[in-house]
Amino acid sequence: MSKFVFLLNLCFLITVVMRYYITHLASKVRSDGVLISQPIESTISVLGYLAIFINVVFVVIFLARYPIKKMNGVGRFVLYFNLLVLPAQLYFHFFSK
Repeated sequence: MSKFVFLLNLCFLITVVMRYYITHLASKVRSDGVLISQPIESTISVLGYLAIFINVVFVVIFLARYPIKKMNGVGRFVLYFNLLVLPAQLYFHFFSK
């Protein structure tokens, strides 16, 4: 599950970069502010927005299993990356405009 969440978090980061890039190009944005995306960009965007919910589930499972050390087989980099991306996701989804 941690590798799946890692891939979703990468999609989230790509989505943030795409949104920043596209919103700063006036020709790519419709008048109502909705992004014009190609199918692959749309798929990455949907996976990126889905990442927050899956990442919250992952972090809750991790925190529940952490005291009893049952996260065998999960690489430290993947684990810490998923934990570090969560605050950025929360900020992006709930606090930024």
